[in-house]
Amino acid sequence: MMMTKTNLTKHVEGLNIESGGTYRGACPVCRGSNTFTVFNDSGRFIYNCYKLACRIKGAVNIGLTAQEIQMQLRKRGKQDAVREEIPTMEIPQYVVQPTPEMKDFRGFLNKWKVDGDGLMYDVKDARCVFPIYKKGRIIDAIGRSLKGKIPKWYRYTGQAPAYFAGSGKTLLIVEDVLSAIIAAQEIQDVTSMAILGTSLNEKHMEYIGEYSRVLVALDPDALNKTIQYRREIALWTGLPTIAICLEDDPKYRRTNDIETIKNKCLRSK
Repeated sequence: MMMTKTNLTKHVEGLNIESGGTYRGACPVCRGSNTFTVFNDSGRFIYNCYKLACRIKGAVNIGLTAQEIQMQLRKRGKQDAVREEIPTMEIPQYVVQPTPEMKDFRGFLNKWKVDGDGLMYDVKDARCVFPIYKKGRIIDAIGRSLKGKIPKWYRYTGQAPAYFAGSGKTLLIVEDVLSAIIAAQEIQDVTSMAILGTSLNEKHMEYIGEYSRVLVALDPDALNKTIQYRREIALWTGLPTIAICLEDDPKYRRTNDIETIKNKCLRSK
């Protein structure tokens, strides 16, 4: 039976080729062995037969799957990040390396059982300062008030959308910087992310898209926001995303909460 244009289009559409992939096989028109190639150029299937007696060629617009679109967005985000000029934070003179006589700073570290390596002290406002790095440069910092000064958490430049702690492929989204640090201490194979703001944006999604799975564990009184974040992340990134209801903030190291997060990490693998 003669291969019509419609049948040829259906044949090409039926080939399961991912974006950027190539197919090579028998030509459906001349039956030439391994002479027919199809290349998926972002949803445009370009086909061609290399047999001299045939030389059939053309293109079929099929479009990208949702997963392919998500992958392209992630890839584009990473490429933009490479081209992006990294801003460097100019550290104020009153933000210094801590010394032993700074008792409020030492007391804060002891209270929360966190390591002071890499942290700084804001002499002017009495804050424990958590620097935020990008490719080895400090681009932002967030300071926690030690003597009741408002606001409790202070952003120094606003350049960084989030604070990260840990190095696992599972991302745990928490409420604040202390929860991120302590969760990373208590739970192996997890990266904790504290969103420095009240809502998710495109920049957050670019970072989130680099991980294999996501757990959202905000404060217990923010359950509605926890569920909202889970939906937004799953829709935007396509990643497996789980909302967790805890008894308290992770920084309080409640045994039940830590075990709940650990179990969710194991089940989501």
